Amino acid sequence: MNHLANLYLARHKGDRMLGCLIGEIIRTTNQDKYNEHIMEGIELNKNITNFCLQHPAYLRSKNRLHPKYSKHSGKIIDIFYDHFLASNWNHYSELELAEYCTQTYAFINENYQTLPYKLRKLTNVMIQDNWLFHYSSVEGIHRYMREITRRDTFQTNLEYSLEDLIQSYHAFKADFDELFPALISFADEQMRKRELVLQIA
Repeated sequence: MNHLANLYLARHKGDRMLGCLIGEIIRTTNQDKYNEHIMEGIELNKNITNFCLQHPAYLRSKNRLHPKYSKHSGKIIDIFYDHFLASNWNHYSELELAEYCTQTYAFINENYQTLPYKLRKLTNVMIQDNWLFHYSSVEGIHRYMREITRRDTFQTNLEYSLEDLIQSYHAFKADFDELFPALISFADEQMRKRELVLQIA
């Protein structure tokens, strides 16, 4: 999953949100400096990824892109899914997307020094350009894709996948609508199990 989905699935749980973001980029050998709750978020991010990679709806979405984008197809699908989450936000949250973004950006800024250097650079641009909110439009994710392509030469020409999104919009959305409720239940269950273990300990 991409930024918005990972943050949402952390369920407003402070350091767990940081961990879900950090988990998008961190190497396993660099985890020793983070507290227990950030580590919980990093682990949740890993479990979310594994869940998606085995889910039929996610695999259908990836396979729809794979011949053209190969190893980048998963990253592209994650961005598409952030779009569907943002554009249907009121279905998943009672808090308006604009307010959620404002609160999330404030929290990231408060914990800026905890973030790895690479993620600090990323969140600076995220907040400046209000990525989380603008994922709600196709134009917004197009701008986001252009920006990450400009910053990372290994992710070349991601923006061209917008043509694929437009052509198969309803099919991609159907995949998201099948996957995301199951993913919410999975993530919530992972957190409940974690909290139970902590209570027993």
